[in-house]
Amino acid sequence: MKNVYFILLILILSFTYNYHEILLKRPCSSHTWRQTDGASFALTYYQKNASLLEPRLHNLLGNDGKTVGEFPIIYYLVGKLYKVLGYHEFLFRAVNTLLFFLGLFSLFKLSYSLLKNTFFALVITALGFSSPVVNFYANNFLPDVPALALSYIATYNFYLFYSKHKKKYFFIALLTITLAGLIKVTALIPLCVLIGVWLIDLLFVKKEHKLFNGKTIWLSFLSIVPFIVFGLWVLYSKHYQSINGNDYFLLATKPFWSVDAETKKFIFDRLTQNWGWFPEFYWKVTIYLSLALFVFLLISKKVNFHIKMALALYFFGVLSFVALYFAQFAHHDYYAVNLMPFFMVNFLAFFYVFKDALWINKKWFWGLTIVFVFFNIQHNDRRMHYRYENPYAMAVEPFYYISQNYLDSLGITQDKKILYYGEESYCAAFYLINRYGWSRAYSSFSTEEDMLRYKEKGASYLFVLGAERVEELNISSRFPLVDVFNNSVYIYKL
Repeated sequence: MKNVYFILLILILSFTYNYHEILLKRPCSSHTWRQTDGASFALTYYQKNASLLEPRLHNLLGNDGKTVGEFPIIYYLVGKLYKVLGYHEFLFRAVNTLLFFLGLFSLFKLSYSLLKNTFFALVITALGFSSPVVNFYANNFLPDVPALALSYIATYNFYLFYSKHKKKYFFIALLTITLAGLIKVTALIPLCVLIGVWLIDLLFVKKEHKLFNGKTIWLSFLSIVPFIVFGLWVLYSKHYQSINGNDYFLLATKPFWSVDAETKKFIFDRLTQNWGWFPEFYWKVTIYLSLALFVFLLISKKVNFHIKMALALYFFGVLSFVALYFAQFAHHDYYAVNLMPFFMVNFLAFFYVFKDALWINKKWFWGLTIVFVFFNIQHNDRRMHYRYENPYAMAVEPFYYISQNYLDSLGITQDKKILYYGEESYCAAFYLINRYGWSRAYSSFSTEEDMLRYKEKGASYLFVLGAERVEELNISSRFPLVDVFNNSVYIYKL
């Protein structure tokens, strides 16, 4: 029956957050540019029939657009799904959403196993489904939430291995945490916490109080394999970027100490103030209460040593990641996705420590908890609606309305390559009209000679966004004008 309650909770919250409507939307709203990068990877796998280790994008920078960031398994699987069911963007959203729900189910099962209480397991699940930044990207085109979901699955299966001593659970945990880390390195924070607690347990805890007796070999294996595989992937990614001359995606850290004081202040404000990322993480009360619980659990005599170490290491892991990728938080809220479980873990630890207390099952406490969860859901619902109030990235909005039939009627068929002189996105305009080419933001073609050089590479048409850019290029006398779409996209034949 408890699984039925889980399904009901997920369905109710999904409809509350308009997941059923969002499922049918194109890449849009916050970080449309990064969304179209992910969507482009999947579509090019489908159209180019490329192998897993040869990802590419619609932007042909470098060697035919070949580039790589995170391990592209999600993009590759979606591309294969397009092969079977046809190219429908909702399939991409559906895959990521399904992975998220599987992760939440593992979180629910883990919470129930620890708490032996369906109500509080549902509370933890609801908290997992009420972080705006997580929920926005959960049914989106980025891989951050799938990585989070895989880390939930890995954690639950390691718990099953620990409690039931069955090797199959260990290998599921090993596979899923390795995949999670390959997709997003942040997803390895729970594994780092586990390894840290194990090493402290191994070196400093007396035998009669040890938590991991008899599991040294297994934990050694778990602590080595994911990091070796991740290291090999980073080496391959850098090699792939190098041989293809395309390092668009970040494969290095951007630490706190590498930015100037003014930028540090801007990012700190961006992280904490109400106009920045703060309301996207959690409801303000949830963040403050979680931090208060964190401090309380660290100083409480009722909390055992291992839990305190786990919480402290988790906090240290979050701070370390923020410090190493500090510059990215200026504009990339999705970097925080795999950090959000820290807030939830504090509530789970609190319920676990006090699960046998008399007051925790009192009606007044359950009532307060329901009200607390309700306000989290309400906050998340407001943020989701806010993000989709103006769904289009205004700079590329005209490209949402350019149809394939319209392009074909102009002779700009799928095989034609284009130059794009517009805003600063890497792939957005190309992906939205499903044409391959070069963007002025990353390739230089401000002169007629430059454009003719790209014509030799196969470019047949030039798209210019906005009359002011046409004047900037002084292009009207150079190439014949084919058409002007919606008084905003000027199309020239090279």
